[in-house]
Parts: sequence; structure tokens; C-alpha cells
Amino acid sequence: MPITVTIVSDDPAWRADWVRRLNQARGFHCVGNYGSSRDILRLRGQVPGEMLLLDLSGAEAGWDEALALLKRQAPALQVVVVVPDNRETSLIVEALAKGASGYLAKADAPGCWLPLLEEVRKGSTPVSGEVARCLVAFLQKHTAARARVGGLSLREREIMDLLARGYPYKQIADCLRISINTVRTYVRRLYGKLRVPCRAQAMLKYQAGRLWEAENDYEAPRPERLLAAAPSR
Repeated sequence: MPITVTIVSDDPAWRADWVRRLNQARGFHCVGNYGSSRDILRLRGQVPGEMLLLDLSGAEAGWDEALALLKRQAPALQVVVVVPDNRETSLIVEALAKGASGYLAKADAPGCWLPLLEEVRKGSTPVSGEVARCLVAFLQKHTAARARVGGLSLREREIMDLLARGYPYKQIADCLRISINTVRTYVRRLYGKLRVPCRAQAMLKYQAGRLWEAENDYEAPRPERLLAAAPSR
């Protein structure tokens, strides 16, 4: 099935160019394009497609509130923000914290974009080292990530560590010798415990909490033995 994408940008030329690129690319289909996030909010969560490209190059006022509201209206929608370049760390971090599933930089070669969108669809959130460091610092400052991670059981940590490795649900089920439905139940429970709407934010909060534990010599249940025996992907 192709990845269905809606584009939001106040730059008509750029928007038209990427509508064309997506429709010409194998495995992608652009199903809508809009001039501002306000246009998307008027749809009240009925955004066409499974993924939204949100251009922040113009950074219209209120984009952050619009993104947060959009994620409440359509929690399953994967929002990928587009920034001028990878040095826009504060903008990227704020977007990820508001619910974005990933980001792209206009300064990167267009050929890099489609593989990144495919990774986002799989549940990954590719970020640069600098963005990752800034994001962890942001989460440690603005959330109770360490407390929430500290409240996870050993089984929940096992599942989170396997998710962080990029394992699909079936491989997690096989590795832990449980059913796929049980994995899904654990994941839903984890979203509730971590207070996040999606896999990308769950990964980020979990990583922030693990970093805090390492820095503070916190002894938490570790699933290393299970992970060491897990099959490589």
C-alpha cells in the first residue's frame, strides 16, 4: 500500500513541487495540499492520508498550538515537520515535543526525504545527534519522564527496549513468547503510563528516563539478558 500524504505549506511553488514528487515516486501518493495549518484544523481531524508534511519554514504564528490540537483531533496521524535546515534544533525539538513523528530539512537533498518518510511510517524517529541531545534535555526539564519510566515493570521495559530497536510487533511477540494482541495491549498501556499518543513520543520519553537513571546510578530492572538473546534484525 502506498504512503498517503497531505502537504501543508504557505509556499505554493514548493507545495506544488512536492505534490509532483510524491505522485511520481513509487510507494507514495499525495492526497491533499493546503496553504496553512488553519485550513487543516477546519477538517476537525478528518485529514486525508496517513501522514502530514507540515512546512515550518515560514513558522506561522500559533503553529505549535495548531500541531498540538491536530494531534488531539487525529492521534493516529503521523506529522512530519519541514524545517529550513538541521541547525533549527529548538524548532525541531518543540515540534517533536508537541507530537510530531519526525522532521525533514529543506537543506537536505530531496532524495533523502522519501527513505526518511518510510522510516517514520515504520515508527522510527530519525534525528541527528545534536537534536537528540537537545530533545533529551528538553524532556528532562519539562516532563516527569524519569518518574514515569521508573514506574514501568520489567516486561514493559523489555517491550520498550525492543521497540527502541525497531522490532515490529510480531518479532517482539516471538522474542517474548507472547501473542501479538498481548504486545498491542502492553503498548497501549505504555502509552497511558508515559502519557504519550504515539510510538515516537514513547521512545523519546523512555530514552530520556533511561538517561536520567544512568546519570543518577538508579538501579532499575534491566532486560539485557533477554535482549542479548534476541535475534538480530
